Amino acid sequence: MDTVKNMLFTLLRSGLKGETVTVGEPFPFEEIVGEATRHGVENILFYGLRAAGFTVKDPQMKALFHTVGESIFVNENQVATANSVCEAFEKNGIAYMPLKGLVLRDMYPAAEMRTMGDVDILIKTEQYPAICEILRSLGFTSVLESVYELVWQKDNVLYLELHKSLFPTYDVDFHTEFGDGWDRAVRQGDTCRYALSLEDTFVYLLTHFAKHYLDGGIGFRHLADLWVYLQAHPDLDTARMLPVLERLHLRAFYENVVYALSVWMEDAPITPAAAAILH
Repeated sequence: MDTVKNMLFTLLRSGLKGETVTVGEPFPFEEIVGEATRHGVENILFYGLRAAGFTVKDPQMKALFHTVGESIFVNENQVATANSVCEAFEKNGIAYMPLKGLVLRDMYPAAEMRTMGDVDILIKTEQYPAICEILRSLGFTSVLESVYELVWQKDNVLYLELHKSLFPTYDVDFHTEFGDGWDRAVRQGDTCRYALSLEDTFVYLLTHFAKHYLDGGIGFRHLADLWVYLQAHPDLDTARMLPVLERLHLRAFYENVVYALSVWMEDAPITPAAAAILH
């Protein structure tokens, strides 16, 4: 791992764990911020830099502070708009299951650490005609339909990705295991909101991580999401997850990812498999 990535990993860890960190000189500020921005983790980096003794009085930190402030403003607008969609679904008896960032952000030490490019929600396709009416009434416009997603947009505020299923049918193993997702959905009290079990949610996150890894698109945020989820749910029933991971041929990958996270966050000895994940 090169110096910039290694230093960024250290600062992200500091931001997520609230640890004080010391950085040496010369400090490649612009390169680190550029790498963090590319991975969508500049908000976490900001917290890490503060823990390293940087303040907003520093010229470079001042620029990052403005960037982070803008992203927080965008994210809060996204969340408010997404919440209005969920409230409308509740009022109209529409079943929905928030996915990915909309769920994960509240598990971070500070919600603004988890930015979102879009909002993902699983729906029941038979309710889609009613959903269309609701979204139009909220000012959304239909953008496109793919094999497993229906994408809507509200101005420049929010991209809303409505999932027909958790995985597209061409991801045969994953789709076979999860189906459209509703057989495993658990209703949240007396609401129209659903969620997967804690264990199924982690497997779902891990499979998406694996897909990105195989496609060469893994990023710091993917790693942070998994670590944050495991920290939020330390009592996951591993025995329940392992048979599913075996069927998906992901057990070894799961073990390597969990160990790689311990290398990053707990200074466990590096292994070739962990190095490949953290490269």
